[in-house]
Amino acid sequence: MIYFLTVFAAFLAYLLTGRVRAYALSRSMIDIPNSRTSHAAPTPRGGGIAVVVVWCAILTVGTLFGLFTKELLYALLPGVLIVSVIGFYDDRESINPTIRFLSHMISASLLLWSIGGWKLLNLGVGSFNLGWFGTVVAVIGIVWSINLYNFMDGVDMLASVEAIFIFTAGGFIFLDAGGRMEGMLLFILAGSVFGFLIWNLPPAKIFMGDGCSGFLGFLVGGFALIGDSRYGISLLVWVILYGTFWFDATVTLSRRYFLGQKWYLPHRSHAYQRLNQSGWSHRKVTAGTTLLNICLAIFAGIGYLFPVFIIPSFLASVILLSLVYIKIERKRSMH
Repeated sequence: MIYFLTVFAAFLAYLLTGRVRAYALSRSMIDIPNSRTSHAAPTPRGGGIAVVVVWCAILTVGTLFGLFTKELLYALLPGVLIVSVIGFYDDRESINPTIRFLSHMISASLLLWSIGGWKLLNLGVGSFNLGWFGTVVAVIGIVWSINLYNFMDGVDMLASVEAIFIFTAGGFIFLDAGGRMEGMLLFILAGSVFGFLIWNLPPAKIFMGDGCSGFLGFLVGGFALIGDSRYGISLLVWVILYGTFWFDATVTLSRRYFLGQKWYLPHRSHAYQRLNQSGWSHRKVTAGTTLLNICLAIFAGIGYLFPVFIIPSFLASVILLSLVYIKIERKRSMH
């Protein structure tokens, strides 16, 4: 059933993305190349909403037929819908940043409320009770994940391949930990993204858009917290898997802030963008990221299978990411 639904989701997402592309072209939802973008031709955006629709439909119908529990539906669907609707509207028009931020806060808060908050930090060798502060940190973490996924969606296929990697690896971990429903949903999500990816291969026929990138960032945080609170899967396992995205976004924007630059404005200073500027094609950037992800998956697997090594695995991943970031920093731009 898991693999059938995964393939079915990929097929539906592929078909629906074609329809969304036609809609985007008819409504002039077009990204025009400029000095801060990494594409050369005007390209429609918002195609990733097909992934959202397919995944939400399967979650909802699957719940009606007993494949998923209502608790899981209530935990994930409200936040997903808010983030995706606001994001897709932002793709169409342009939404006030304050409204967008508040919607992200509400989405994250609804998720934390539905799972009873997050208080225990599982470090493998023991847990620390963070009390109410843990829930506050979790809300901020999800909001940051929603936004950083959007920041990292800047070259063809990168965000899609990253999602397939994270959610496939997470799916196997959930299945091993006894979370069959969550594992199934993660495989279906990876399949849905694959259906969209076919349209997003370089040169992309359509971009993902905020409606989907925020949705993916929300679910990374959501499943990480569910895995930690219900199945004892340390949050650090997901942090390691998510390493290439959160590290690049966090370090780059922190640097911009401390250098006095307007970090919240569009720019081309992320590590993956600098690779592209140095002459790496979109495919090569994604291939390099995938190789890095394989190393991170090994660290995450060690931390999951041998919880006593979760902190060393996390530290090893940060060291690896730091070395790669420094190496990229020394590359010379060709633009």
